[in-house]
Amino acid sequence: MRMRSFAALLSMAVLWCLALTTARAECNIPWFVTTSYCDGCQYDGTITLNRNETCERAFQQPGARGPAGDVLYLASRIIQRARHGIAGASGNVVAYRPAKDYVGTDDFVMKMTFNQYGKLGKFTTHYAVTVK
Repeated sequence: MRMRSFAALLSMAVLWCLALTTARAECNIPWFVTTSYCDGCQYDGTITLNRNETCERAFQQPGARGPAGDVLYLASRIIQRARHGIAGASGNVVAYRPAKDYVGTDDFVMKMTFNQYGKLGKFTTHYAVTVK
């Protein structure tokens, strides 16, 4: 009897993990191609996710290096809030969660302060969001 309970519990845990993995697979924030940022530049990013889902990702692909070394992200903040959800930024992570049951488009702007090549700089990223 204990073995059946354990097997049932294990099966439920596996299904729960698969459900989380499937939900996260629909969340998409493509990596930026550049490894060298310019002070005062604006970049464009996209986020695609399902309704009632939170999407978050580190700002740059892990291990990406510029010619003179790594970019050091010093601060990030949202400077234009999303209209149909909540956007957040902390360190090198950006996240978005739509309002409950919202489906459609949204956008927000994040400002990042960085140090690269021994110089400080700031850039903004405009994120176009699609909630399915």
